[in-house]
Amino acid sequence: MSTERHIAIAQYRVKAGGEEKFKDVLRQHSATLRALGLITERPVEVFLGTERKLEGPFFVEIFEWAGGEEAVGLAHTHPQVTALWETIGELCEPRGGKPMFEFVGVAPLSLS
Repeated sequence: MSTERHIAIAQYRVKAGGEEKFKDVLRQHSATLRALGLITERPVEVFLGTERKLEGPFFVEIFEWAGGEEAVGLAHTHPQVTALWETIGELCEPRGGKPMFEFVGVAPLSLS
């Protein structure tokens, strides 16, 4: 796998009332990705908030892929991961013209 660092920022628009179930699924998500060696030991960060002018819970999950794009590709084909992603999809909804979830990949940038 590549040694380039690849940080994922996942944004989820969760259906109202589904927050507790969604937190359980996110716990399973990070545990599964880590057990499969797809993410690093960097702690997964999860945030809960709201979006400006939109009602409903908004979650952000940040983690580091182990091996960049190769790990991303493996995750997209692994049945344990795709099953979790299906559950995530059931708990989310599009909102305010935005999709139910969005994913951004970034790399650390040194400003020094």
